[in-house]
Amino acid sequence: QSSKKQRTRKPARALGSMAGLGGFLGHFDMLYDDERNRLYIEALKLSAADLRAERAPAKLSALDLGSGCGLLGLSAWKTGAFDSIVLLEANPPLAEAARGNIRRNG
Repeated sequence: QSSKKQRTRKPARALGSMAGLGGFLGHFDMLYDDERNRLYIEALKLSAADLRAERAPAKLSALDLGSGCGLLGLSAWKTGAFDSIVLLEANPPLAEAARGNIRRNG
């Protein structure tokens, strides 16, 4: 238990406004799981390629509903496969964290 708390405290400080979110701290395991995130990016690339092949849309958009800190929306952007990406988060501290992550990475 204490080692898990130590793992989640350091990222929480780094993300500032997310530090006080209590129950959301479990998401840090997901955020720092490089293999899982690599697989998400691959799945996004394959899904975009399949959609383009099947439907040949003029523009391909992605919607990250309940985007949290923006990990999946930024991953979709990183693939370069989407013409537009919309992230939607109702929790103000998480939405602010997503905006900051987009500014830093997008």
